Amino acid sequence: MEINITKHKYSFAFTTNLLLKILPLIGKVLLSFIFLPLLILTRILRPIILIRFGYFHIQRIGHFAFDLEFYLAEKELNNHKNSYDIFFLSGKPCNDFLYKICRRQIICINRFSFILYLNKLLPFSKAHEYIPAIDRSSSRDVEGVFKKTSNKLIFLKEEQNAGNNFLKSLGLNKKTKFVCLAIRDSAYLKEEFPGKEFSDHNYRDSKIENYIDSIKYLNNRGYFVFRMGKIVSEKLELNSDLFLDYANSSVKSDFLDIWLMANCHFAISTGTGIDEVSNIFRKPICYLNYSPITIFNSYNPKAITTPKKIHDGVSKYISLRQQIKDELTDIGSFQTIKYLLEENSKDEILDSIKEIEQKIKNGWIRSDEEIKLQENFWKIIYSWKMFKKYHHEDSHINSGTISDAYLKKNKEWLL
Repeated sequence: MEINITKHKYSFAFTTNLLLKILPLIGKVLLSFIFLPLLILTRILRPIILIRFGYFHIQRIGHFAFDLEFYLAEKELNNHKNSYDIFFLSGKPCNDFLYKICRRQIICINRFSFILYLNKLLPFSKAHEYIPAIDRSSSRDVEGVFKKTSNKLIFLKEEQNAGNNFLKSLGLNKKTKFVCLAIRDSAYLKEEFPGKEFSDHNYRDSKIENYIDSIKYLNNRGYFVFRMGKIVSEKLELNSDLFLDYANSSVKSDFLDIWLMANCHFAISTGTGIDEVSNIFRKPICYLNYSPITIFNSYNPKAITTPKKIHDGVSKYISLRQQIKDELTDIGSFQTIKYLLEENSKDEILDSIKEIEQKIKNGWIRSDEEIKLQENFWKIIYSWKMFKKYHHEDSHINSGTISDAYLKKNKEWLL
C-alpha cells in the first residue's frame, strides 16, 4: 500500500498551524478566569486606591517619547499621584535606552495585554484605563500640559556623567554649546519596517546637502553640530572640528541618541520623530521643510517652523488660506497631492537658524511688524476645521510659531 507522503506532510503542517493559533487563545481564556476576579477587585478598591491599565506604542520614537512624558506630566497635574498604573508594552522598542528609562519610571508588563480588553467588558472601565496621547490627540499637547510642568523623564547621575564624558572625548567641555541636526530621509523606515509601505511619506524628506552652509555658520559661531539619525541614506562629509556625522559614526548608540537630543542648546529638525526628545526636555527647536504646516508644533513655545512651499505647478504658490480651503492640511491629503512641494532654499534654512539663535540669545521679542504677521497667521489657521485636534485652543498665547523671517519674506502667503 502506498502512503501519500505529501498529503501527510500537508495534514501535519495544517494541524501544527491550527494548534499554534488555538493554544494561545485557550491560554487567554483560562487566564481570564484568574484576571476577571482581580479586575472586579479593582472596582471594589477604587475608593481607596485607583488602579488603571494603559499601554504605549513603542515602535516609533516620536510617539513613544512624547506619550511617556505626557503621561508623567499629566498624572502630576491631574492629581493622580496616588493611582497605581500598569502599562502593557508590545513590539520591538525603537530605542533600547528610552525603553530602559520607561521601565524604571513606570510599571511595565510585556505580556497579558488582553487584560485591557477584559477591563472594557466590566462596568466603570473608563475609570480604570489610561489612553495614551497618540490615540487621543496624535501625540500633540492640545491641553498645554508641557507648559505647566518641567520634564519628568530624567537621567541618572552616572548617565549624565557618561554623556559629559562623551563630549569631553570630542574636545568639548560643559560650556561648549552643541546643536543636534535631524534631517528626515526614507532610509530608517525602509530598513526598520521592511514589510510596510511608507513611500507616501517621502514628501517629508529633505536634502542634507542644503544644510551645509548653516552648519558652517553655526561652527563659525562656536557651536558644535551633531548630524543625528539612526539610519540615513547619505553621509555628510564636512571638514570641521566642530562637526560630527554622528549618524554614520562608530560612536552612535541608543543612549547618545537620547542624551544628545535632550541636552543640546537647540535642535534643528524636519519633523523626524526623534525631535520629540528635545520637545519633552523643553528644548528650543527650529523646524525646517515642514509639511503640512497646519500640524506644526504649537505646543513648544520655544519652537519656530519654516514650511515647505506648495506650488500649483504652473505660475504661483498656494497661500495658507487656499491650502486650508483645498484641504492640504494633513498627512493623508499629501498622499494624493496634485501640487508641487518646494524645499526651503539654503538661504531660507540659514535665515531660520539665525533667527532661533538670536531668539534664544536675546529673548523671544518681536517687532511690531512681526507681531502683526503672526496675528494674521493665527487668524487664518484658527479657521481650519481640525484646528482643535492638533492645537490648544489658546495656542496663539506663549506658543510655537511660524518663522518671522519666513513670514516677512513671504507676506503673500497670508493673503
